[in-house]
Amino acid sequence: MAILTNKTGVNYDLTDGISHSFQIFDTGNNLTAPFGENWETTFFTPSDPDVYAQWQLSNMGDLFGIAIDSEKNVYFT
Repeated sequence: MAILTNKTGVNYDLTDGISHSFQIFDTGNNLTAPFGENWETTFFTPSDPDVYAQWQLSNMGDLFGIAIDSEKNVYFT
């Protein structure tokens, strides 16, 4: 699992056309990734639309720090 942050004003999320402050993606199957090229990966989104709405840039703003604890809880600043 990895988390990336998104810049205000840039729509990196193509699933619903709304910019979100961060995205979570799967890094587990990188052995098949072609060397020096981009490859498709799985991005995770909550099944609850109300939870996913909380990730929007309009709610969270820009993020400058990410921490993940041993229980996979994520903290943002």
